[in-house]
Amino acid sequence: MRKIFSASLIILGIVGLCVSFLGELTGLSDYESASPRSWEQFDPQLVKETPDLASLQRKINFLSKQASKQASKQASKQASKQ
Repeated sequence: MRKIFSASLIILGIVGLCVSFLGELTGLSDYESASPRSWEQFDPQLVKETPDLASLQRKINFLSKQASKQASKQASKQASKQ
């Protein structure tokens, strides 16, 4: 049973390598990804502000609370217009 499992893993690895080599040798390797959206782009200022995980979590919590307050203000403005 172990030999069958080992052999199947080796065969699977060889197939994976063949697929990767095939991708490199054909025109499929010239793929260009789209440019990142504004919220996906690397922010060096955020890295400086949040050097560790705890400070990053505090920043995320602060920004999410700020966004929810802004959304509730916009909702109340729309409700008052109607």
